[in-house]
Amino acid sequence: MILLLPKTSAEQCQGEGKFFVCEKPFRKKDGVFLFLVLTQYIAVLYTMYYKVYRERRCAVERDTWLSQVRRGILEYNILLLVMNKSMYGYELITALNLYDVLSTTEGTLYPLLKRLEKEGLVIPTWKETTPGVPPRKYYDLTEKGITTLDMMNHEWGCLVSAIAHIKKEKEIENE
Repeated sequence: MILLLPKTSAEQCQGEGKFFVCEKPFRKKDGVFLFLVLTQYIAVLYTMYYKVYRERRCAVERDTWLSQVRRGILEYNILLLVMNKSMYGYELITALNLYDVLSTTEGTLYPLLKRLEKEGLVIPTWKETTPGVPPRKYYDLTEKGITTLDMMNHEWGCLVSAIAHIKKEKEIENE
């Protein structure tokens, strides 16, 4: 009978690589040894599988969480950027991409700008910048946009304050 065993049974087997091929006849006492070796081997495989699964799951959960946070604060950041000066789409993308945590793409930004326009928070204006270059669509805050941004600023301050308070309480508990 030919058995595949892990290297731990090298004294009984011959071969190379991770497994050795045993060409000795299988005996009853070998069954207990084989059971123990296979049990250990299965435990190692399961541990390796679980570790990889957990790392991938954590990475996915982190990416999903970060994506949700970015999506949630993107509107706020756009309003903050156009509060002080008119900006066009690509200029907004460039400004946001200065910060890795806020980086976005055209496929995300332009539909959001369209929604903000429909909600009456921003107003687009076509402006020619240089001769020979097509006009650009600049965005400015409306009165409703300014009011909404003021509310967002207040809520953001409350949110940051609450998180800081919770973190501080947790640090005190851990001391």
